[in-house]
Amino acid sequence: MVYHAVVVSTLLYGCETWTLYRRDLKKLEQFHERKLRQLLQINCEDHITNNAVLERGRTRSIEAIIIRH
Repeated sequence: MVYHAVVVSTLLYGCETWTLYRRDLKKLEQFHERKLRQLLQINCEDHITNNAVLERGRTRSIEAIIIRH
């Protein structure tokens, strides 16, 4: 909950006004997934899909969050 309240809200500050390109969205998703894996202590050697990581973290993808805003 702290991650979502602090990191994600800071990361997406003002996203309603951005012109978002696919490459930018990809970088935001990579950052989001990497930080979630660190918080949940999941190694890339564990071979857990990104969707499973999002479910474990009880959050959505950055794209879904931006669309919601």
